[in-house]
This record gives sequence, structure tokens and C-alpha cells, in this order.
Amino acid sequence: MNYPGAGDKTVDSSLTPDTHEEIHIPSGTFWPLLFGLGFMGIAFGVIFRVWPLAIAGLAVLMLSMGAWLYTNVLNRMHEPVEHAVAAPLNSTKLAMWLFLGSEGRFFSALIARFLVYRSAATADPRHILDIPLTAGNTFVLLASSLTVVMALASIQRGNRRGLWTFLAATAVLGSTFLGIQAFEYNKLFGEGYTLASNTFGNAFFSLTGFHGMHVLIGVIYCLVMMLRGLRGAFSEHSHLGVEIFGLYWHFVDVVWIMIFTLVYLI
Repeated sequence: MNYPGAGDKTVDSSLTPDTHEEIHIPSGTFWPLLFGLGFMGIAFGVIFRVWPLAIAGLAVLMLSMGAWLYTNVLNRMHEPVEHAVAAPLNSTKLAMWLFLGSEGRFFSALIARFLVYRSAATADPRHILDIPLTAGNTFVLLASSLTVVMALASIQRGNRRGLWTFLAATAVLGSTFLGIQAFEYNKLFGEGYTLASNTFGNAFFSLTGFHGMHVLIGVIYCLVMMLRGLRGAFSEHSHLGVEIFGLYWHFVDVVWIMIFTLVYLI
């Protein structure tokens, strides 16, 4: 994640020392990837009742978390500190944060509504929900967050081809998620569960459908970013648009993790 001022490492000698701040730029590491794989191992082990897989996932998660913390501490002790010009939060990025905050409150209301409606539902279709399929779909969406990170890292290095490639992968993964969700909806419709069938169906389709709409908007957003990238709108010195897109996409992923946990697993 980039913080204000972290993208511009040049120092203007005309500024006073008070206008500079010392920041630590951590080096790249693969431990977060192993952390995610360990988490997925736990999830799939519990879902499929493969306890050795769940135990192995927990071991990988704990090992990667400890190693990640250890390497970060070592980096802070031994890597040089860089100086960057302190910059105010960009107004466009601030607007995106405010928008995501409002959407977070809206999703919170939908989740609370779902929990209330589920407790009052006379018919509960959770026995026909395909949890393994949805778990795989969750992994697809989480993988798309990785491709967004790789897209931003590519353009920060001036690699426009890498930016376009990873944005294309993000669009494909997002579209795959929507396709699997449409397949799930079709199955539920065939079982007689619709938005108007009962309180559970109303709450379920309202919550997951609203999230699906956000994913669809994100895929369109991603395609627009790809088009802008082809036209040379981004470079290693100008990539704020990619960062803002990443904020939106990561928000959508985090919300889905909450939905998957509350709707399918609990």
C-alpha cells in the first residue's frame, strides 16, 4: 500500500528540513502470499473436513506470519531510511475513501438485515448452497486482489506491459466470479428460491446481488483502466488512478470475505 508521499522519493533542496519526513520503504516479500495460502488451507480443510489440511494450513499461516513480522523488524533495523517530501492526501483519493466508507455502512446494514431475516426465516435454503463451489469462487476473487497489487507494482517500476497484463487478469478473474455467482443463482431459482420467495431469499439475494453489482462495476472500471493504460495515461511517476482503482477492488474483496463467512460458513 502506498502512503502519501511514498511515491515521490525526490528531495527538493529549496525546501526546509521541516518539510521532509523520514519514511521506511519495505522491500518486497512473499510471506503475505504464504499467509493467504495458509488461510485457504484452513478454510478448505474445515469445509471438506480434511483435518490434516486444516492443521497444515494453520502451521503455514503461523510460520508465515512470524517470518513476515521478523523480516519486517530486520528491515526496519538495517535498511536505509529514505527521505520524502511530505504531501497532503490527494483529494481524489480522499473522495474514494469517503465513498468506500459510505458503502461500508450500507453493506453493514445489509448484513445486519440478513442476520435478522435469517433468524426469522421459516425456510432456510442453506442446505442447497454449494459451499465448496463458493469457497473456490472466493479464492478466485482473492486472487484478483493479488493481480491488482501486481498491476500497481508493475507501473511503479515503469512496466506498462505488466500493468496491462495484470489488469487483464483482474478483469478475467472478476468476470469468472460473476459467472460462478450466476450459476449459483440459477441453481437456487431452480429450487424455487427467489428474491420474493421468503425472507431468507430476500435477504440473501439482496446482499449477494448488491455485492455482485459492485464486482460488475469493478470489472468495467478495470477495463477502463486497461484502455487508459494502453493510451499511456500511467507511468512510474504518475499512477494515482491505478492506486484508487486498487482501493475500490480491495474493498469489494474484503466485503465478500465477510459475506462468505456469515452467509455460507456460520
